[in-house]
Amino acid sequence: SLGVQVRNSARKSEILEAFSTVVQCARQKTDLLVCCFSSHGFQQSAGSYIMPADGNRRFLVDTGLSLATIEDQMGDPDSGSRAGHRLLLIDACQERQGTKGQGAGTPVDPAFVQALRRPTGQSKLASCSPGEFSHEDASLGGAGHGVFTYGILDALRGAAVPDKNRLITLDAVATHASKVAQDWTMKTGRDPQTPILSAAVNGGQLPLARQADDLQTMLVTLQKHPLDQHFTAAFRERLVRALPRLSKENSEDNEFLQQTQQFLRGDLKSLVFCRYATPELDRILGVMAAAAPVKPAPAASPAKPNGNPLPNSIVMQLLPIPAGPFT
Repeated sequence: SLGVQVRNSARKSEILEAFSTVVQCARQKTDLLVCCFSSHGFQQSAGSYIMPADGNRRFLVDTGLSLATIEDQMGDPDSGSRAGHRLLLIDACQERQGTKGQGAGTPVDPAFVQALRRPTGQSKLASCSPGEFSHEDASLGGAGHGVFTYGILDALRGAAVPDKNRLITLDAVATHASKVAQDWTMKTGRDPQTPILSAAVNGGQLPLARQADDLQTMLVTLQKHPLDQHFTAAFRERLVRALPRLSKENSEDNEFLQQTQQFLRGDLKSLVFCRYATPELDRILGVMAAAAPVKPAPAASPAKPNGNPLPNSIVMQLLPIPAGPFT
């Protein structure tokens, strides 16, 4: 109902048909039209092109998707689009892995980036800067996302810093996607990847999501999460009791919430999360403060001396005390 299209083919005709359908769903000035393309990007004298599955590099103009056409259609009322807000996401020039794990693709062309920066009345966020690759990682999100795409999704899930109204803006998403890409390249030792944002006037303040008060959602997800030798029923019960006690003003609580969200998304293994969370749960639930004071065991009745007084030289009366426990 919101205009999302799911197709089984990335052929040029299928992409254009789905694109046309999505564009026509945006009929109001308050609507937000978002189009995302993840593929290889190429530049020729005729313009910039995104490569579909059935595209041919030798016949780029005839078989590629023209970036200019895509942008024109997004903002053309005659195409059916009347959205007052438009955002184009490009995860282009994805790197192909060689046999030794080195990049075998072509870095993004400066002219391609320049075409993205051309003012068109809409905002554009591209995956990398001129001369850079757009990396992929099969482990990201469990789906083999591009690093840039994963950063955007992670930002919209709540990882981006919201504004005072708890809105996640385009600026915040771009900042987080850049951080994810830069952290990933530093960690893996790969070539730099620096996403670039070209925003319309005040486009950076475009709200893309609202930070959800998703406690109830998390609690429901926790109840459905599969148990194992680390994430036990008892551990889950402690987690369910701890989450409502978290404070958004506490940095440790915010970190714990983010780690829990990553665990529920599958980004953290249960062993790693449970080792981290155990002392945090003790802190949140106040285990040490709530522990009942240890009461001393009741003292046994002292044994009564028996026997006759023992003689001594200083006229002190001594009595033998039988063996046993003493308090």
